[in-house]
Order: sequence, then C-alpha cells, then structure tokens
Amino acid sequence: ADGLKCFQRSFGEPIPGCVGEGGRPDWDYCYDPTWRNAEMLVPTFDVCGSPGESGNEPILGHRYGLYAYGDDDTDPGFEPDRQEAYERNAKQMVWYMVSLNATDQLRQRIAWALASTFIVNEYFVGRAEQTEVYTAYYDMFTRNAFGNLRDLLREVTYSPLLGEYLSNRGSRAYGAVRLPAETYARELIERYTVGLYKLNVDGTLRTDEAGRPLATSGLEDVMELARVTTGLSEQLRRSNIESYSEYQYDNKVDPMAFHVQSGKDIHPKRGLDGVYLG
Repeated sequence: ADGLKCFQRSFGEPIPGCVGEGGRPDWDYCYDPTWRNAEMLVPTFDVCGSPGESGNEPILGHRYGLYAYGDDDTDPGFEPDRQEAYERNAKQMVWYMVSLNATDQLRQRIAWALASTFIVNEYFVGRAEQTEVYTAYYDMFTRNAFGNLRDLLREVTYSPLLGEYLSNRGSRAYGAVRLPAETYARELIERYTVGLYKLNVDGTLRTDEAGRPLATSGLEDVMELARVTTGLSEQLRRSNIESYSEYQYDNKVDPMAFHVQSGKDIHPKRGLDGVYLG
C-alpha cells in the first residue's frame, strides 16, 4: 500500500511500504487492504457511531481488529488487517500509530497525562481482547485536552469503563443492607480535584495550631459525595459497537445514564463547600 509506514518490532525503524503478503514475519503494524483470510467467518467491518467518530478510509490502515468470535482457528486480531499482533495488543497498536503520526502532538501529550491520572486497570476490568471500549475511553482525554476540568469530570463520571473499575456503576442509595459505593467519590476528591490537604495560595500546606495539615475532606464528605453517583447504569447496547456479550445492557462505550429504578438517591447531598446539591 502506497504511503504506508511499517515498523519493525525489533528496532522500531520505519520501513517504507509492505511487500507481498504482509511483509516478513518480523514486521509489525503492516496493513494490506486487499488481504482476506480464507478461514474468516465474517467479513471485515468498521465500527462507527462513538463521539467524534467519522467514516474510515480503509486504504490508510486506520482500522483495528474487532473481537467477533473466539471458537475457531482464526485469531480475531488478524481479521481486518494482516499484521503480526495478538488481539490483546490492538489497543497499543492504535495508540502507537496515533502518537507517532498525529499532527496535534501537544494534544496527544496532554491526553497521555490525563489518561495517566484517570487510570483504569485492564487486569481488574478485564476485556483485554477488546479494543473499542478502551480507545473510546482514551478519546475522552484527546477531546478534552484543551478544555476545562468540569467537562472532563462529567465525561469521566459517566464512563462505564471507569464506573466498573471504581465501582460507581450500579451503586445504589442507602438501604437496609447496603451503602453507596465510595471508591469513585474518594478518588474524585483526593486524586482528581482538591487533593488530600488544604493549601495556601502559595502552594504550601495549611496547618492547624499544632502544625498538622488540614484535610480537605472527611469520611462524611466522601459518603455524601458517593450518594451523587448512585443510580448509574449502562445504556442498551448499540448494534454497531464492539461486544461479544449476549446481555443487552453490556455497553462499555456509550456514557452511562441515571435511573431512579436503578437505585438513584433522590435526596439532597451536601458538597465540600457546604452547599447542597439536588
């Protein structure tokens, strides 16, 4: 394919073009738009419909393997593109290609910094063989790289992937035998926004009369904030997103939504500033 960049895994040196059936076995990130595996059970397809996503141009190689089935002899990582890659590595391949070739390098660097703050753990969440759920999550940071924290926090709060990792997905209001999940609320306060301790305008720690640092929040504050994100659940799965589950609410791409019937706490909640939220 003319203009295609191939990268050799051993040294990361660019190689102009691909030769023959995907190049030599030691080549990686090579795309041949005319290649098809005779054992494929489904045709190659593209996924569209996520925020900011537009139509793909297959000849540019801007596609990645989608998990369509797993009970056959064809590795799903080989389906759209002929490249030496296990399907669990598709996320890394997308990231490397964008990071190396994108013209908006400052945006990409800020997105990486944000993603390193709002982390999700693949080994905890699972779905390592899927690609779109993770690329859709990372796209939040590229979209908001030059935006404001409020907009980013809104998207992060509704993210089903982070909701699963930090347990605010499916969190329910106070009941006889349950409490709202506090993990996300604690991360929101201590890691994503104000931090552990109060600061002076010059950045130094604020302390009490005994010289001890003043905490920004306490357990009661965390419990109050945890009530805000109760009732979040995944939306119905669209037919054009990557999923291999038969469960109709398995949707790790689209933002979650609040539902009273899912345990939303409808009573006022007190914020860190003492002002009550609806």
